[in-house]
Amino acid sequence: MNRFVAVSRPRGAAPACRILSMLALALALPPGEPFTASAADLSIKPGDQIIRVDVQNAEQLQALLDLDLDIHSHEVGVGPVDVHVSTAEREAIGQLGMKFEVLNPDLMASYAREQADILLGQGLAVPFDSYLNIDNTYQFMTNLAIARPDLVEELPAIGLSIESRPLRVWRITGPDKTDKPGAFFHGLQHCREWITGPMILYIANQLVTNYDGNPAIQSLVNRTDFYLMPVMNPDGYAYTWIDSSTRLWRKNRRLNAGGTFGVDLNRNWAFGWSGPGASSVPSNDTYYGTGPFSEPESAAVSNFILSKPNIRAHMDYHSYSQLIMWAYGANCTTLPQPDYGAYYEMGQDMHRLIREATSLFYEPGPICQTIYQASGASVDWTYATAGRTSMTIELRDTGTNGFTLPANQILPNCQENFPAIMRLTEWATAGVVIVVKDAPPVLRADTPTVVKFKVYESGEGYVPNSAALHYRAGDSGSFTAVPASHVSGVDFTATIPAIPCGQTVEYYFRADGSDGFMAQNPNGFPVSQPEPEVYTARVVNQIVLEDHFQTDLGWTATVVGATAGQWQRAVPTNDLAVAFDPQFDSDGSGMCFVTQNGTGTNTDVDSGSVRLTSPPLDLSGGDVRISYDYFLYLSNVAGGVDRMLVEIDSNNGAGPWTQIALHVTSGGVSWRRHTITQTNLDLLGVTLTSAMRIRFTVNDSNPQSTVEGGLDNVRISVGTCPVPKCPGILGDMSSDSLLNGGDIAGFSAAFITESGFDPCADLAEPFGTLDDADIAAFTALLLGQ
Repeated sequence: MNRFVAVSRPRGAAPACRILSMLALALALPPGEPFTASAADLSIKPGDQIIRVDVQNAEQLQALLDLDLDIHSHEVGVGPVDVHVSTAEREAIGQLGMKFEVLNPDLMASYAREQADILLGQGLAVPFDSYLNIDNTYQFMTNLAIARPDLVEELPAIGLSIESRPLRVWRITGPDKTDKPGAFFHGLQHCREWITGPMILYIANQLVTNYDGNPAIQSLVNRTDFYLMPVMNPDGYAYTWIDSSTRLWRKNRRLNAGGTFGVDLNRNWAFGWSGPGASSVPSNDTYYGTGPFSEPESAAVSNFILSKPNIRAHMDYHSYSQLIMWAYGANCTTLPQPDYGAYYEMGQDMHRLIREATSLFYEPGPICQTIYQASGASVDWTYATAGRTSMTIELRDTGTNGFTLPANQILPNCQENFPAIMRLTEWATAGVVIVVKDAPPVLRADTPTVVKFKVYESGEGYVPNSAALHYRAGDSGSFTAVPASHVSGVDFTATIPAIPCGQTVEYYFRADGSDGFMAQNPNGFPVSQPEPEVYTARVVNQIVLEDHFQTDLGWTATVVGATAGQWQRAVPTNDLAVAFDPQFDSDGSGMCFVTQNGTGTNTDVDSGSVRLTSPPLDLSGGDVRISYDYFLYLSNVAGGVDRMLVEIDSNNGAGPWTQIALHVTSGGVSWRRHTITQTNLDLLGVTLTSAMRIRFTVNDSNPQSTVEGGLDNVRISVGTCPVPKCPGILGDMSSDSLLNGGDIAGFSAAFITESGFDPCADLAEPFGTLDDADIAAFTALLLGQ
């Protein structure tokens, strides 16, 4: 079965650049000498800060590492590196000539605030207003089991920690305890990442307390075994609660040879063990141990996964950085299809759900290509060795608070991530999954419309020839099934037949799994309501422009002062050395317009603007709808000066131009869609003519910032349908060239027929619709008035 995977951009410096810088650094060292050799001071003291150091080259990196600092950043290479420093250490960095910004000016104050919140939140009545120690964490889960024994049970301990603490897991599922797909989530593998524990508790609480009142949650709980492990590293977590000197401990509590403590459990898994991104030095925070699964905690969790073949979904929560990631971490190899595409779709979906919840940006992508190489991690082993769908999310924030995330962010953090983890569960426990990238919201009148979609196998095989599109004209009546055509791999097409202008079409997709699972899209999964969820499309007179940029339809690219970044129509290069380019087009057709589709590090828009102008557009028919996919990566979002400006003119490009959209936020490496309606154009006073143009201008006002733009899947439609003309005499419904009582039955039928609009019954304004005015006019004709 498929194990979902995809790619995304690195955070900070490009991964290829970081790997090269690390290689250069390694070659500069004597053979066998590690980057760091002594234990950093993890204790929090008065005056301590978290700073972000701008490391410019390998020499600066080595100088920074030589200070033996407590590094909080995931990346350790050329680029931004977050470090915990004392006053003296901060001064030492300054004396080395390195620039830095202060993220947390008073780490001790953050610790004191955290302790005060814990005292105020004693007890379990409101469990998400402060952090819970290990005993209260377990008590919270125990209380859920006491309250709902029909849903929650604690399993026998899956093992013991290095200090002989039990490794505890709870199962949540519906009353039917027969075999069903499973999902396994754990937190606190790195014990200083406190926010990951409440995340597991929140999932448990939502599943249990909403089981009776939320049909979607009840359905998912009934068909899924949820295995929840709040604390994977109990010894380390208990240790972080002692005082400020232990709060930032990361590893477990093994006593190593030489007197140091701890193995990084997330470098101790067997896949890629001892590779790049992990350390052989016992004092190092990423020490990988004496062998694969040398630690009882990682060994027990991996054995648990293997002992539960029903587990299809795995989530390992970490903090911080706001990232959604998957294999590989040990190397930057791109996963094969269909896994590559499925993980990408899943990551984008989770990203969207989080953003819809709180507007925060979580960047999706493979571990190695998104942040850094990390060998011996849980996600790689669970995907590649155990064969399960495996992901990791780095929770809040992006560095301001780091590992000491304030208690008032616990609940919003959990709330924004809950829809995403439910989506992962739905995908992984489904038999098959249908993905529709571009469900058309408008259809061309009297013209068949081909729609593309994908069918991914998950827990079941796809039943050949079961994929179909179901449609109906209007919002009532039965649906007609149209069998889909299998293109290749996971790609399918289906055709909505020709529909008359002015109607509304509802449609959805369905496919079956080999073990009886029936998938639908939209919704994506089986639903119990009588009517399925549907896509809705207007049938319009004309689609003026539908451009996926596979051929040249007459767009014009011009440079307006920029020194680089010209618009180019091409297949994105997906250069891993470039951290901010799109990896592919938005709709899967291949080509799109991007700003300088080259390789290397200087391919973005620099010091000016680049402009892309459409061919002439006849929008005189009215009821205009303009929609497009756009890509916009901005490293500088202050003041909205770096941007994508969208304008329209009514004089074939001669102007004046009217702004119809302005995009000033960064979407990372995700494509976004925007729609402009006739109402928007009316409010702006746009005059519709037969010779209009639209243009997209991407601007870089700061030479030091990064600006990348893209455009794809442009669709412009005119919705006004022509009013059909009566071929004979108005009101002569029997076509006998007479107006009499014999026309009454035909006239009445025109108001209730499902065969379409009859223009001979359209006797009065407003023309194009049948209403009371037409009845009055028909009556007057019969009476000879």
